[in-house]
Amino acid sequence: MASIVFGVRGLQRPSAALPGTETSSLAEFWSEFAAARTLPLAAITLFELSRPTTDVVRPLLVIAGLVQAGDAVIGVRRGNRPMTIAPAAMAAVHLFTAHRREARRETSPVGS
Repeated sequence: MASIVFGVRGLQRPSAALPGTETSSLAEFWSEFAAARTLPLAAITLFELSRPTTDVVRPLLVIAGLVQAGDAVIGVRRGNRPMTIAPAAMAAVHLFTAHRREARRETSPVGS
């Protein structure tokens, strides 16, 4: 829960980590990247803790996909094509793989 609070706070005011400093473009950039990693990780972790599961690979693929999607959004906001295209492609790969794992799990016989 603390990571969620710090991730959101960093997005609201990136200079909060260093009191007495002003927010810079670089601080905003790094706080966006930190939040893109922290918030999906915390959300999926909380979700997975709320239910019994034996497949740890699928949640990790979802987390990786969401992180990459966050990176792509940052690339779009900054007008940086390589920082948009590569993470967007990796997000698609991770999320598609997670989806396929779930589909395969639902169609396989119990105990496989």
